[in-house]
Amino acid sequence: MNPIVYRITLDLSENGVQYVVSGIKAGDTNRKIEIRLTNNGTPYEIEPGTVAQIRADVDGVNHVDLCEVVGNVISYTVNPNMICREGETIADVELGKYDEEGAFQSFATAEIMFLVYEPVVDTGTVPQGYQGSILEAVADATREAANAKA
Repeated sequence: MNPIVYRITLDLSENGVQYVVSGIKAGDTNRKIEIRLTNNGTPYEIEPGTVAQIRADVDGVNHVDLCEVVGNVISYTVNPNMICREGETIADVELGKYDEEGAFQSFATAEIMFLVYEPVVDTGTVPQGYQGSILEAVADATREAANAKA
């Protein structure tokens, strides 16, 4: 299956969440984010030797994933740990360098959010080979929920 690629631009001069990546809990882990950085709207030049990472606290566990930097683009393949629980997870996209002691020194950061939700339909119950089966299962689940409220 081809990856789902989010191509986004984040401005280092802005505060708060700038982009939301949504997906199904523990679902498709074939998601990639390509990030272009700007500073006050001007393309940000990433210096050679700069390290990019995604850092987030998921259920009290600090996750840090290194990203690939190619020219001015940061590429990140979403780690399944980032989408292992339902809800919102704020993640920092950090740029920095490692000092002589091996500690990461961040000098630029921007925020994104992972919005994870429970699957509507258990895809394991959908027969293979029939394209409309998932849509029909969702429609059935919606009807059942509406009837239960009535």
